[in-house]
This record gives sequence, C-alpha cells and structure tokens, in this order.
Amino acid sequence: MRTTRLIVSALLLVLLVSTIACGGGGDEATPTPSPPLPTPTVTPVPPKPGEWSALADFGEFAFTVNPSGTGITKISFLFSEFKCGPATLSGEVSVENPSLWTIADGQFTANVDLMPNEITIRGKFDETGSQASGTWEVDASGTICMGAWECRPIPTPFSMEVIPDRIEPAVPGQRCVFLVVVADEGESSSKGEPVNISATAPGATVAVDPQVATSGLVAEVTVIPDENTLGKTLSVTIRTERDGLQHTETVDIVMWDGPLPEGILEGALEGAARTRDVFVPWLAANHPELGITAETEWTTTYAKVLMPVANYYLFFSEEWEMGLVFHVMIPPDDWAYIYLRHRFTEVRPSYAFEISSLAAHEEPRALDPRDAPQYLDMSEVWR
Repeated sequence: MRTTRLIVSALLLVLLVSTIACGGGGDEATPTPSPPLPTPTVTPVPPKPGEWSALADFGEFAFTVNPSGTGITKISFLFSEFKCGPATLSGEVSVENPSLWTIADGQFTANVDLMPNEITIRGKFDETGSQASGTWEVDASGTICMGAWECRPIPTPFSMEVIPDRIEPAVPGQRCVFLVVVADEGESSSKGEPVNISATAPGATVAVDPQVATSGLVAEVTVIPDENTLGKTLSVTIRTERDGLQHTETVDIVMWDGPLPEGILEGALEGAARTRDVFVPWLAANHPELGITAETEWTTTYAKVLMPVANYYLFFSEEWEMGLVFHVMIPPDDWAYIYLRHRFTEVRPSYAFEISSLAAHEEPRALDPRDAPQYLDMSEVWR
C-alpha cells in the first residue's frame, strides 16, 4: 500500500513538472516549426559571344562563340614546337564549322582533325557566361597527350575621341565642356557594353555626365577653373576603361593671361539670357518637337570669351546645348544666331536659327548649321 502511494506521488510530481515546463496549461498551441528557406537557384547566363582565348601546354588556342551563345563557329590553334609521341606540332591552324560545335547546358566538345593527328577540346562555361575551363587532348598516332585550360572572353577594343582638344582663352568660373565619344572596334564579347569615364583637372572642379557610356553616345566632361587660375594652363586628363582596356587623353584649358578688363563680365550672362529668350517663344510655337518652352531651365556659361564685337554663350538644358552669338552693333547689323546640339547623342549642332536684326524685332528663321556665315562656324560646337 505504501509502495502504491509512492508511485502515485511520483506520477503527480512528473505531471506537475510537465505542466510548469509547458507554461502552466494546455490552452496554448504548440508552435509549428518554420519551413526551411528555399535554396536560391541561379539561372545560367549564355556564354558571351565573340572570341575567347586560352593558354595550353601546346601553345594557345582561341574559339569564337556565336551571337546567341549556342555554338562555336571557329577554333584556331597556335602550336609552339609541342612534342607528343612521334609528332612535333608547330604553327597555326584555324578551322571553321558552319554547322557549329554545339554548346548545350554550358558545355561543348570540339573534335578537330589535324591529319594525321587529332585534337579534342572539351569545355564548360560558368553560370555567368564570362569564364570557361576544360581539358584538351591530342592524339598523335595513338599517343595521347592531355592537359587543362581556362579562359575569359577577349575584350572588345574601343576608341575614344575628345572634342575639342583645347579651349582658349577661358576665365575662372567658366564651364568648359569637353565631349567624349567612345566607339566599339570589333565583334568580341564586350561589344555594346558600357565604358567607364573619369576625369581630373588640378585647379578646377570636374564633373562627368554620364560616367558610363556605350558606343555612339556622348559624355560631357565639365571643367570649372578656380578663381586663382588666370594666366595658367590647366591640364585635363580624361580616362576611359572597359574590361581592363584603357585609354587616356590629356586636353588643355588655356586661361586668360593677365587681369580681366574691369566690368567686362558684369551682367553678361543675364544679358545673354535675355537674348536667348527672344528665340524661345518662337521655338515653342514653330518647333514644339524640340520641347523648348518658357519653362525650360538653362545653365549659362561663356564661350569664346572676350571676343571683340560678337558675344558667344552656351546654355545647357536637360536635353539641349544651345550656342548663342549676337553682334554688338547698331541696326541693321545687330544680328543673333543660335544652334542646338542634342546632348548625349550628338557632337555637332543639328539645328540653327537666325534673327537678322534684334532691334527690328524680326522673327527667327531656320537654317542649316553648315550654311551659317563662315566666320561663325556653326558646323562645330563653340568652346
């Protein structure tokens, strides 16, 4: 009987401990474990089109991936006195395959008959499509030589042009705008990909817009000389880079030598804006496709500063560069011209307009930039 009481007491104790451990009651539901997070999957990217190059024990080889990344159209080998059994391989061999060596699931096998020898290239592209590795195997009359290889696509060469190569003279605070154009020169993997653009100029504030540009687009490097730069020549270094390929070009800004004539620039920008606004209502009414209205905001700067008789200025909106020149003379020789260059797509003016006399309140008329008076040279941007 005593034993029975001890067993019952023990059971009650166990139940009491279990109740305390579970929070004192059975009203709360047992938490459901969270399901495991799914493992992210990476969708493979097709191999980059263009030419790839790899080093191997026998020398080097290159292969060309078609534009869709589904096959290899050409393989070239450069053998450097490579000995395999009874054979010594030397020289260059290129083989094209119109029906393609197929790339499937990122892998390929290419068998090339070198008569009497044979070489087999096996490869696999990584998930980014920008690296590959594999094995090579040479069969020289029954003797097998083999090894491993890895490679990346050959970058597409590109060129860089900077317009102009010199601005002279300039004054402190002037916005000196250089145009930078890059162009692809080849059909390799990085064709069409953006080029990084940067610039430096001691003694000035520098801005690059945009900082990356693709072939055919136009970037602007704006250099604003500091106050203490009169009489100096500022060197502007512009660099472009893509996939390890780089270009560097240095252009100059020659500052006005000596003190500026007193009051020469006072109120000049405001006066230029008033002359610009003589054209704007007419442009809004007659060329609405340009998107230039009274609400268009402009950044104003000098161009061809301190030119006698004719005053040159530049205005920049989000979309357009406008060049303005007006003749500081009495009627009927108080003419004014403007040109328009579409920013980021053009390096030369595509529109030009003339007012033959400002005092006579004549309406603007359109003209081809190339037909402007020769001394204005509106076929090129003013700087």
